[in-house]
Amino acid sequence: MKKLGFLSFITALFVLVACSKDDSPSQTEPLVISFEKTAIDYSTIENEAPIGLVFSQRPTANGVLYIQVEATNATYDTDFNTLPTAALNEIVLPFTAGQETLSFTFKNLIFPFDRGDKKVNFTITKIEYPGETAIQGYTKLNVSFETFSRGFFAPNIGGPNEPNQVYIDLSKGKLTDVQRDSWDLGFYAGNEFKVMLNGSVAMAATALPQTNLADVTEESVAALKTQVATGTFNPTNTIYIDNPSGDLNGLVINNVSDNPANNPVYLINLGFSVGTAAPNVGSVAINGEHRGWKKIKINRDGSNYKIQYADIDGSNFKEQVITKVSAFNFTFYSLVTNQVKQVQPESKNWDIAFTVFTNIIPSAGSYVYSNYVINNVVGGAKAYKVSTDNFSYAAFTKANVDESLFTADQRSIGDSWRSVTPVAMNQTVFYVVKDPEGNYYKVKMLSVVSPEGVRGNATFEYEILP
Repeated sequence: MKKLGFLSFITALFVLVACSKDDSPSQTEPLVISFEKTAIDYSTIENEAPIGLVFSQRPTANGVLYIQVEATNATYDTDFNTLPTAALNEIVLPFTAGQETLSFTFKNLIFPFDRGDKKVNFTITKIEYPGETAIQGYTKLNVSFETFSRGFFAPNIGGPNEPNQVYIDLSKGKLTDVQRDSWDLGFYAGNEFKVMLNGSVAMAATALPQTNLADVTEESVAALKTQVATGTFNPTNTIYIDNPSGDLNGLVINNVSDNPANNPVYLINLGFSVGTAAPNVGSVAINGEHRGWKKIKINRDGSNYKIQYADIDGSNFKEQVITKVSAFNFTFYSLVTNQVKQVQPESKNWDIAFTVFTNIIPSAGSYVYSNYVINNVVGGAKAYKVSTDNFSYAAFTKANVDESLFTADQRSIGDSWRSVTPVAMNQTVFYVVKDPEGNYYKVKMLSVVSPEGVRGNATFEYEILP
């Protein structure tokens, strides 16, 4: 009997302990507090910004978080400060039981910036809390504004099929590439409701008399299909493309009205997929298969857009709300994959881009160019061409910049840096680029082909003008 009682006691104790662990898992998990991000761009903080932290679980008691502040080429209370104030390079942040988030304020005292090598590092060093804690996850946050003074780049255009658009931020030395047939429409994020076509795949469009998608059929648009295209060498075909200058008042798709009855259906020529053929050395093969046609109607949805679309004879309409995101020039969408796409970097975070491009040839209409360079006019980047008859690249300084030569045309660089018949560089020009932050650069194109003569392998160099 005594032996049985002892065994029963042990069994009951085991069950009690097991139940206790299952019922209260939070008691065995450490409290973790970490930053929401690992880095913030100094240039995005014009006045002040919250620095957010997150809890792994709601604290069950009050506590204190300690954050070390380490600045490089920046001085507290001169270049920046914080709220709460850092004492002896340390921020002390109390938190209370049940609190969900935590933050402090970073204040920028020198916008715009006097130098580009300032950095401020924040590091979580200690958590005072009655329960178990752990310092892990995003334990460090860097705030920096690093301006590259010069650089040499070989954008990933992708060879003679030129599959990629490459967006370049000169101040950060950052290149972002995206496959050019991954999107079709760009929805403007500004106050107006404007929609652009993807000219890098030779898209074209026209408004139809119908305002209901169901009323558009293959028969009703058959005659238009021979006209709504690029590269037809018909000078009148320019009405089917967006103004290549980048002027948002010259888009094929009219400003979207708040009255759906005023928004027509559009016939959309989706252009061509990226080519896959291997051309002769020195040539390009940018066009693959034709991607077909769509009919679309775009309305407003409050402060956003709503797009409806289908194949020409299709009756099953797809519908998508496109949200404006103010940090970007456009929100991009694919009518092929039915997805919102990330294409360009944020509005202020790119200056020039290498891309296939639909331009206009006088007396011949729209035509698709390879090896083309645009500047970010919507985001505020400007450029102009300099002749070496007037200045040498090496000797050109900020004092030589002529503000009157900057234009509102994204083709300021364009194709003027190279020729293709024969393939050669134009050695008599370079360019001045003014980025959205007001930095000035001189830019010189170095090559349009690889050492083996393969197109789609451009290189360039640049230098900031102090």
